[in-house]
Amino acid sequence: MPLSTPSPLAAQVRQALGVSLLTLAAGCAQAAYVVPGDGTVTDSATGLMWDQCSYGLSGAACNTGTPLLTNWSGALRTAVSAANAGYKGYTDWRVPNINELESLIKIDAGYPAIDSLTFPNTPITGDGIANAGAAWSSTNNIIDPNSAWVVGFDNGNTGRANTPLMSYLRLVRGGQPLAAFDALVPVLSGLGSAGIGVSFATLTATSNATGTGYWLAVPHGSAAPSAAQVIAGASYGAVSVAASGSAAMQSATSQPFNVTGLQAATAYDLYLVAQDGGGDVSGVAGPVAFTTLAAAAQNYSAPSATGTGTISASFTGGGAGCGFTQAQYQAANLPAGYSFPQGLLAFTASGCSNGATLAVTITYPQALPAGTVYLKYGPEPGNSTPHWYVFPATIQGNQISFSITDNGSGDSNATAGVITDPGGPAIPTAGSGVNGIPSLSDWALAMLAALLAGLVALQARYRAG
Repeated sequence: MPLSTPSPLAAQVRQALGVSLLTLAAGCAQAAYVVPGDGTVTDSATGLMWDQCSYGLSGAACNTGTPLLTNWSGALRTAVSAANAGYKGYTDWRVPNINELESLIKIDAGYPAIDSLTFPNTPITGDGIANAGAAWSSTNNIIDPNSAWVVGFDNGNTGRANTPLMSYLRLVRGGQPLAAFDALVPVLSGLGSAGIGVSFATLTATSNATGTGYWLAVPHGSAAPSAAQVIAGASYGAVSVAASGSAAMQSATSQPFNVTGLQAATAYDLYLVAQDGGGDVSGVAGPVAFTTLAAAAQNYSAPSATGTGTISASFTGGGAGCGFTQAQYQAANLPAGYSFPQGLLAFTASGCSNGATLAVTITYPQALPAGTVYLKYGPEPGNSTPHWYVFPATIQGNQISFSITDNGSGDSNATAGVITDPGGPAIPTAGSGVNGIPSLSDWALAMLAALLAGLVALQARYRAG
């Protein structure tokens, strides 16, 4: 299919942009190419590094593979994908603008109109679909936005082609771009992880265009998805997608993506693509590798501090990341009028959802006597001064069950998401009465100090572990 002949107005516009084919050709006649043997060519005159082969071909003679035929937007996407993949060791490949592409024309070479020793096996014939030997530039036609500039390396002609048509692609990097009229697909940057949990991760990225970001989480080490597969969010080939989703992205603004539904203590790879309002899609960014945290323990068993046997404590609720970070059974001889034959349970649960309620069950080695109450120490609604008080609980046989709410009734810790509860089953003795118990007597202070010291020691062991 022949190239479109530029109109006089188009020629004037290109002349105004500083495009002079003769000037460029004259410069090329004196250009010295550096061919290091790694599949790239550096033009010492322009400072540009070129892919030695048309995209899709490889080998020293560029005779392995099939040259890519693609429409214009596909060429732009391919360049981004190549850059993201570190094609030939570089991450800044792009489609050359028309001025850069014209710098490869070698008019006195005939067919093809390019240095064939430096750029072997350059496609110069069409197949009824492609423009004959044409390669895309990234420069669209400002007069006709549905077309873009191409160079036909069969004869060195420059012209414009409708963007849905198929042409070849040769990538470039580095140097100083010679025009600022390149149309670009969205480009992603700042890809990383802002937080990892037991069943979630927060991915962040920035797009240079407003649109939609699509993310995909797959088991670590899986084959990378294509852009279309990321957008589809479905399993592909032998890869089972663990989680997927999308969110709006604002130009030049870091966007968080909350990836949920993951398994604890599992390694994943995250991939992302961006699609702008015009439907253009970035290359696939990633992978961002991460491992979710191990599930927090929600049960604790240990011998009682009073020698009565093993006591087990567990809870439900609080969210996937909520678990015991401190737990200890301790002996207690206070307050007056009560005995603690099973001692106290002092625990802290962290990583809980803000305002979460825990359903706690404690199982003792023996049935609890009639009249047993669950006695707690700390503040309570209406009385911010720490003191001992009876906490509502269900006591049946050898079990005590109660609910405790973050920063609510029963929680002695003001930090959001952290719940602390020192307490235990108390048996009233003669003359008991919680209301008559001093808030903090001297011996109560001593016992509380011992309790807190135990918690500090446990926390140190927990961190060391």
